[in-house]
Amino acid sequence: MHTIEVFGCDERDPRAGRSYTFPGAWGECTLAQLGTAAALASVPVDDEDPLRRDVMDAHRRLRLLHELTGMADAVFTRIDTADLLALRVDEAGAERVAFLPSLDWCFETPVLEKSLVPTLTVNGRTWSGPNDRLGRMTLLQWGFCDLLLGRMAQKPSAEALNHVLGALYHEAATPWTHEHIEARGEQLAALDDRTKLAALVNYRGLRGWLQKKYRRCFRAGKADPHGLNGMVVRLAGPKFGRVDEVRAANLHDVFIHVEQSLQDKEEMENRQKRP
Repeated sequence: MHTIEVFGCDERDPRAGRSYTFPGAWGECTLAQLGTAAALASVPVDDEDPLRRDVMDAHRRLRLLHELTGMADAVFTRIDTADLLALRVDEAGAERVAFLPSLDWCFETPVLEKSLVPTLTVNGRTWSGPNDRLGRMTLLQWGFCDLLLGRMAQKPSAEALNHVLGALYHEAATPWTHEHIEARGEQLAALDDRTKLAALVNYRGLRGWLQKKYRRCFRAGKADPHGLNGMVVRLAGPKFGRVDEVRAANLHDVFIHVEQSLQDKEEMENRQKRP
């Protein structure tokens, strides 16, 4: 977490300061902060003029700071923006001025081991969703989540996002099934936009962690003509059984087996290359 102290807020004692904290990483966000960061960080800054682009980015970061700290407007206006500048060294080794670099994480791909949105509340009812490390998820559910996430990336819409949420969440009183994804999405449409974005970023972060843990699976899946899900089902078949049995298995059980199979294959190929 980061802390910012604002002085001059108390007319009785101008030297007195007020401290405010804000996240220093995706994993430090509350549900509200997660939605705020996802919404504001996605505002495009694509002006061709470098100066205008920097100004637009600075404005975006100021809005992030304002909302993530929860400062009152009267307090926020007392901040001297010059105090928010910092020197950074770029990849070429040159120094440049950066504005609010402590918010860089908002513009990076999230990687989360801990689920920040394991449940949602809709019309007074609790919905269960991704837990830590996607530990409860089956391969079938993960396949649907990834399929719908890919479709949303190709053609973004409110309906597409609702379908992704319908794949991720189900009413706590009933088990997850793939038959009612769209119906669940229609019910979850009642959520406010920032809560939806928070749930989406949460899944993307958990998926990012999965991708780092099972690097071989994801790398091989990109090259496979049937995609990652098809490759995993094919390679896991000898251990888990029929296609429906593979898909009903726990996500990690399947990925651990496939990752090990790919590692064994890689090591064998390396031995064969040795003189």
